[in-house]
Amino acid sequence: MSTIILPGECSWFYLIELWHNHIKGFGITMNIDRRLTKGYCNPSASIQKFFHLYYGKRSQIQALERWFKNEYRSELLVLLDKKLEWMDPKSELADLSMMVKVIEERIEVAGYDEIYRVRSKHLPYKPGPYFKDIKLNPDFYLEVIAE
Repeated sequence: MSTIILPGECSWFYLIELWHNHIKGFGITMNIDRRLTKGYCNPSASIQKFFHLYYGKRSQIQALERWFKNEYRSELLVLLDKKLEWMDPKSELADLSMMVKVIEERIEVAGYDEIYRVRSKHLPYKPGPYFKDIKLNPDFYLEVIAE
């Protein structure tokens, strides 16, 4: 019997470090394989990996991303004319462990009890259908963040 019960509509929240320049970023997606391949690997002409992944209720994932963008707006990288979903390399949040700490604290404080952390044994994630049965066996892939 699974201890994690996933809601019907789920999404991913990811943290990424680009291989070629080590800039850290974040985002949400409903399909991590397509997002990683078409959003990062193909445009950079190199395999990229998601270093931290969270999975859960779409509305909570969206709220988490919206909060993070608003709360850390001044820490986001600006290249030409707009803030991006990349951390400014001068920010303390350019350290993935700091980003994880902030994200997980927010998940706990906001009571996002339907967002789960992908277990470290499944990371970093590179393109492929690795999580294809995540809804059938969530306890194998996921763990509760706050208890």
